[in-house]
Amino acid sequence: MQRIKKLIQLKQLKMVAFVAVCGLFVSCPNQHPGSIVILESMAMTRQNQCTIQSGTSGQFVRPFGVLDLAVTNHYYMFPHIYNNMPSSMAINGTSEVNLDVENNYLNITGADVRLDIPGSIYNDSNVDQTKLYSAMVDGFFVPAAGGLEPDTDVMTAVEIIPESIGNELRKVFKARINADACSAPSAEVYAYVKMEGVTSSGHKVSSNTFMFPVKLCWGCLVRYITNDPLSMSPQSNAIPCMPGQDDALSNVLCIHASMDKNVCYPNKACATSKDQM
Repeated sequence: MQRIKKLIQLKQLKMVAFVAVCGLFVSCPNQHPGSIVILESMAMTRQNQCTIQSGTSGQFVRPFGVLDLAVTNHYYMFPHIYNNMPSSMAINGTSEVNLDVENNYLNITGADVRLDIPGSIYNDSNVDQTKLYSAMVDGFFVPAAGGLEPDTDVMTAVEIIPESIGNELRKVFKARINADACSAPSAEVYAYVKMEGVTSSGHKVSSNTFMFPVKLCWGCLVRYITNDPLSMSPQSNAIPCMPGQDDALSNVLCIHASMDKNVCYPNKACATSKDQM
């Protein structure tokens, strides 16, 4: 309901804002950073068949992410994007038959991402600070795809923690596990995401900056259902959409999907803290 109200409010304010700022010029979105709006981050789950669906029906909001670095080294966010531009026909007051193209049709080109990485990781001797510094200060561009008419919304996928950064994070967590096999290292990274796009009339537009927290862990998404994960076959109905991201996986599947196979075996010498999330 809150998401629906948000869309209604955007629709009510959209025309007033564009007329006040742009007058009758459809080229104004080139200087208008609110042409695209990231409304929220959505969840990709087995309930929606592991697909990106348009609109909000059947899709769940994900307020934060969980990345199990023992299993994988990258993280995808699924932003819900709204084209806040009105139809160029409505702006110009012309009829649809007089328009050859919709000037405010939007093609998503990608996202600018900047990461906020805690000092306990950045200052760790195991990481390449040059890579982390670049991701924190300069940021990076991630290609993404999507197209939407004015006054419509769409979902897309953005890799907000790429493998190059994930590998550096893994170095820190792996070193801490090697120092204490029973430890449960954790941290939190904040991703600041701004979508970029181009209208059918050739103007570049950008969105608001959306902050998305990702909790980092080592083995927290692994669920131990057997002492010998090689003795069983993974059940297809228990395979998460993206192993190591957000949703739990059994240690039977872990053997086939995890980057670190050691985490797939229960450590009887340790408490069950790894099974806490």
